Amino acid sequence: MEDQELIYSAGESWIFPYVNFLFWAGLACLIFLIARFYSRPRETHLGKVNAWTINWLNFGMFLWLMFISVFLTGLILNTIGSGGRQEGDYHSGGVWEIVLGGISMQGGMMLVFLFYLKYHPELFRHKMNATHLPALKALFVGVLLFLSAFPVIFLVGLSWQVILDQLVKIGLNFPQEPQELVYHLSQKIPYLARLSLILMATVTAPIVEEVVFRGAIYRFLKSRMNPAVAILASSCIFASIHFNLVSFPSLIVLGAFLCIAYEMTGNLKAPIFLHAIFNTNSLILISYNDELMEMDYAALSGIFLFF
Repeated sequence: MEDQELIYSAGESWIFPYVNFLFWAGLACLIFLIARFYSRPRETHLGKVNAWTINWLNFGMFLWLMFISVFLTGLILNTIGSGGRQEGDYHSGGVWEIVLGGISMQGGMMLVFLFYLKYHPELFRHKMNATHLPALKALFVGVLLFLSAFPVIFLVGLSWQVILDQLVKIGLNFPQEPQELVYHLSQKIPYLARLSLILMATVTAPIVEEVVFRGAIYRFLKSRMNPAVAILASSCIFASIHFNLVSFPSLIVLGAFLCIAYEMTGNLKAPIFLHAIFNTNSLILISYNDELMEMDYAALSGIFLFF
């Protein structure tokens, strides 16, 4: 016990009570949602989201234009950023490359969506928001679903890390670096760059990614397959674009809960709030990254269960 106190005393003051509060409160919320789901009439289990009934050709063209737009925007911004970088400013330049990369991805995806919305309105006969949802109610649903998702994401992430560690021990080396955005936020970087990354994570990314992945991709897949399969498929695509093996299963779970928030309300405001809350919570934990990195997952699990 003395060894554990020496290892964890730096972050134990509030991080562990905070994580445990999220876990147990989330477990209660998850049980509540499951009980509520099974207590409702079966016909209401299909959700409130309108499927996006376009053909595969139009959908494929939509994804292809999105890819091209992201690529070209990124190429232009990367050229601008490289030209403005000073010699010896590699670390700061790396941060701004992440910022420009985020702008290119989010901006490119949004440009294609707005292009389709303006010049091909016939493809959007069914609105993304099937119901009206006040912002305060959307925030409440976002908080409820975030708490419900937290214990599932926590345990899935913990189990996945244990699996990766065991695979490494038998000689299978997998990249286990954190996402670049996570890495830079845990370092000392210019204030403006930090503010840009925070705004991207908590404001622009939730809006753009929910419009594209839930409002477009999920709705199209729902028109072609079972809703549960559509949730899983769109969540896998959502996790894949983050290009990180360590967080892949956890992001699949997050994507599934984002779809659930959308189906519960029929309005994109709910998953946008959920996404923003999740990213904000991640930023809070990243700010104590040095303390958490000192803790091995087995001991973390033991102290977690103790609390």
